[in-house]
Amino acid sequence: MQVSIMRISQSFCLNATHSISSRSDEVLYTLVTRHFQTGKGFPVAYMVTNNQTAIPIKLWLDHLRIKSSFVPMNITIDCSIMEVNAIKEALPHAISHYCDFHVLCTWQHNLDSKIKLNASYTSEQLGNYKTALKYYLRHILIKSNEDVFLRAIEGFKLMVQDQPQFLKYFEKKWTKNKELLQRWGRPYVSQQHQRYVTNNYVESWHNQLKTIYFGCARIRRLNRLIFILTNDVKFYFEQEVECIHFNNGKMGPIDNELARNSFVASKIQNDMLPSMILNPLGETGNSMDDYNGEWQIRSFLHLPELSDLPDPMQAFTFVEALL
Repeated sequence: MQVSIMRISQSFCLNATHSISSRSDEVLYTLVTRHFQTGKGFPVAYMVTNNQTAIPIKLWLDHLRIKSSFVPMNITIDCSIMEVNAIKEALPHAISHYCDFHVLCTWQHNLDSKIKLNASYTSEQLGNYKTALKYYLRHILIKSNEDVFLRAIEGFKLMVQDQPQFLKYFEKKWTKNKELLQRWGRPYVSQQHQRYVTNNYVESWHNQLKTIYFGCARIRRLNRLIFILTNDVKFYFEQEVECIHFNNGKMGPIDNELARNSFVASKIQNDMLPSMILNPLGETGNSMDDYNGEWQIRSFLHLPELSDLPDPMQAFTFVEALL
């Protein structure tokens, strides 16, 4: 299902999340698109790496393009030149767009450190001045008409003409040429990519992964992470689409829990089922026993999982791409 959704989608979010395992240098990259039926972020591909350069990203995207017919038109990323360069090399036809939220955060951080007033101004006046500039930057970020957008930029430059440090930064990093403007400017976002002006789809997904599937704890072994991504997560999204097909609406927290329990139960081997049935005497029973009283079924939630087997991936050092 993930490959088929990837092939028909044109817009994606790409982002990395840290603190996924006991090894601090490992990060998980996820490629997420909006599912056309559920309307929610849908992860289509993952990469785990301990090499935080452009090289594994480029190799991963090459792999997806060659093996899975991955031909995106637009990809939203954080403010990362490394990711821009990797996308350019692997997918020269794709347009990279910076997440609005991260653009604004980057501007505000640099504004706080670079905007200065002389000693005749109080700290309160300096704070009010910075607040006004931040408000104007937010004003620029939402302009969708190109002429209005460009005029707003020029107006802002006039406002900070006596702030050479910030003005130089703003021109060099953000407005020097059209290529830079196209990375973050709303007028250059295609109509079909308007839902992706922030990285909310993938940020929400990473939060869901850590809180629901990881239980707010780090995964100690890589094969446990792979098991979660290729079994638990995949099963949940398949169940959610099935709910839509039966006109039951989107899955809530209870449905999510039931779906995961159903998945675990479906993995129990048939020859193990009789040993899980307890008759009213507390003994293993079967359908031929004739006892009146309360029959019980042992919990299947504590049975051994594939993820509890010895770790076959101790030699992991570079990159693992998953579909």
